Amino acid sequence: MLTKALQHSPSCVFLSFGDPRPFAAEIRDAGAALICQVQFLSQIDVALEAGAAAIVVQGTEAGGHGGNRSTFPFVPEAADYLKQRSPETLLVAAGGIADGRGLAAALMLGADAVVVEEQQHQRSIAALKRRAAKRGFRLESVQVTT
Repeated sequence: MLTKALQHSPSCVFLSFGDPRPFAAEIRDAGAALICQVQFLSQIDVALEAGAAAIVVQGTEAGGHGGNRSTFPFVPEAADYLKQRSPETLLVAAGGIADGRGLAAALMLGADAVVVEEQQHQRSIAALKRRAAKRGFRLESVQVTT
């Protein structure tokens, strides 16, 4: 399945819930960046060994898959860990981030980016439109790029 996906020349491949090392060479040879999602600090070294360009730290708010810790306590610990071992590797926070406040919090804690689930994003946009309307503003459109 990975080989078929790589035939479409993705810019990156996002792996989670397993050892990324068996797939890393094929991903790298296809010219795609490897993004590894981890649920525990101990998994970061495996992701780095695989050559991950970015590490996604996933807390329990991400569908209950984050091991036994929340996203926001995990982010600064992972940020400090990466700063010591691989400062060029990007840190991405995942779980419970649905709006600009969550993004700002994650960035302040050391993340370089966040993963926002699409339904949460759409609810945030709807809430933003309601707040704008209450204040007499009309929000025409919001453009999201991926």
